Amino acid sequence: MKKYVLIAILLLTVALVAAQDIGQQGIGRRSEIAKIGALGKGIAVSTTDPMDFKMVKVGLVEIKVSFDNKTIVRSQGLLWLDEEKYQLKNATISKNAVGADVYLNDSYVGTLTLALVPRNDTDVWAGKLTVNGKEYNIYVLEGKREFKKQEIKWKIRDACDENDENCVQIAKGIGNRFCDKVNDTSCREKIAEFCEQNPSDARCQNVMRNYCANNTDDARCRGVLKEVCKNTPADQKCWEYCKENPELCKLQIKQEVKERVKERLQEIRENMKNRRAGR
Repeated sequence: MKKYVLIAILLLTVALVAAQDIGQQGIGRRSEIAKIGALGKGIAVSTTDPMDFKMVKVGLVEIKVSFDNKTIVRSQGLLWLDEEKYQLKNATISKNAVGADVYLNDSYVGTLTLALVPRNDTDVWAGKLTVNGKEYNIYVLEGKREFKKQEIKWKIRDACDENDENCVQIAKGIGNRFCDKVNDTSCREKIAEFCEQNPSDARCQNVMRNYCANNTDDARCRGVLKEVCKNTPADQKCWEYCKENPELCKLQIKQEVKERVKERLQEIRENMKNRRAGR
């Protein structure tokens, strides 16, 4: 329980810092966590001295802030090495891999690149951290963070905008004569509100699983799919998830999976290097 409380505080801190940074451009009407990339606690070990290590906390998220006339999306986060706090900027959150530039007091001091590596029932973010010229191997246990009720409402509304068939069934179940057409905005809002209040409803859960099947770069979605795909790896919703997490789905780990992890790390490193060169 203490671990989950710490994860919640960490994520809240990251989200507030990101939202405040974006909010400097105007008064935000609404901010939400669009994605949770890497989140958790771990250890960073010097690549040259195994006794030179630091305790790590990291949170990397995509924040969406809606204003009256526009929406801004930004990926950033925070990193603690022992008690020193750094900002993560110019971040990339992709499927099972993340990367960011590391800043201290608005000065660029290094880079962070991580890939998600499942080990039995545990997900580990593993990769490289460079700070002030020192290089570390870094390992972070992924923290557990489920969708909150309001977040379920937003995701259900997005899914129904994309005509998820389960939304039709929910509309019928609500039994409101004003909610018989899912392509109606007010009907979709009612469906979203229904699922916000009834997140354990099987129809709402099906919508969330469909949404998450296409959004496995979000830690919350990986949590939604994890138990489902462990028990029913042949389910169509699990195809993409099990391809990336064969061990959890009780499938043989192929060499191509290991190579894909290395390729994604290298790709993120190259993208970050090119972006810095272009600044």
